[in-house]
Amino acid sequence: MKKLNLFVLLFSLVKSEELTCLSNCEEIHAQPHGLIQTKSCARISSDICQVQLITYYQGETFPKYFNYTFGLVSSDDNELNSIKLHQLVNFTRFHFILNANLEETILIAEIYCTDSNSCQLDAIKPLIKKYSQQINPFYRIQSLIHSKISPTDLFCFDSNDQSCSSFKNPVCIWNSVNDIRKCSSNFDVHVHYVLTFSFPHETTFERSQELIQCNRNYCATEENLIQLETIVKQSLSDRFQIQNLAHKQTNSYVFVYSTLFFGFLYYTKH
Repeated sequence: MKKLNLFVLLFSLVKSEELTCLSNCEEIHAQPHGLIQTKSCARISSDICQVQLITYYQGETFPKYFNYTFGLVSSDDNELNSIKLHQLVNFTRFHFILNANLEETILIAEIYCTDSNSCQLDAIKPLIKKYSQQINPFYRIQSLIHSKISPTDLFCFDSNDQSCSSFKNPVCIWNSVNDIRKCSSNFDVHVHYVLTFSFPHETTFERSQELIQCNRNYCATEENLIQLETIVKQSLSDRFQIQNLAHKQTNSYVFVYSTLFFGFLYYTKH
C-alpha cells in the first residue's frame, strides 16, 4: 500500500510540472500544406498549453485557408481547473458551423493539452493534415438539410406533424440546448454543432450542442439528425470514431464477462 501511495504521489508531481508552451503569437494565416509558423510566438511556462485552429471552406474545394493562434483560448478558471483536476492529457472543443446558402463551412478546434512541451503543435498537425485532404463537408450534408427552394408543404419531424405551409419560405428548427422544435420563416439554412473530446475519456466533459435550421422534408427527424451528427464528427476528427470503437469494445467485454459470471453462478448452484 505504501508503494502504491508513493507511486500516486510521484505521478501527481510529474503531472503538476509546468510545460513550455507557445503563446502570445500573432494570428497566423496559412495556406493548406504550408509549414506551421511559430516565429512570432513567445515561450511561456504553464501547466496547460492552448491553441485554436480555424479552417474555412467555401464552394466545392479543399480548405481556402487556416487560421491558428497559440496561447490563451479560454480564461474560464473553472474549466481549466477541471482539466487539471481530472488530469486530462487533451481536451478539445470543436465547432462545426455551416451556411448552406453560401456553401460555406467553418471548423474550429479549441485545444488544451498537458502532455509535453509545445504539445499544441502535436495537437494541430493531424487536424491540419485531415482538413487539407477533405473537400468542403457541406457537400456531404447538403442532401440531408438543404433544398434550393423550400417545399410548399414542409414536414419537419415526422409524417404525423402538421406541415409548415402557413410560413413563407418555411424552415425547420431544432435547438438541443433549449429543446426547441418548430417551424419558422427564413431564407437561411445553417448548422452549428459544438462537440467535445477528452483524453483520457471523461463523461464529465461530454457536451453536445446542436442548432439546425433546414428546409428539406423530414430534415429534423431523429434518423436524419443521427446521420448528420455522424458526418459532422467524421469531418471534425478521427478521434470520435476511435472513441466509439473503444466504447463498443468495453461494452462487449462487459457483456461477455457478465455472461460468464452469471453462467458460473448458475452452474455452481445446480
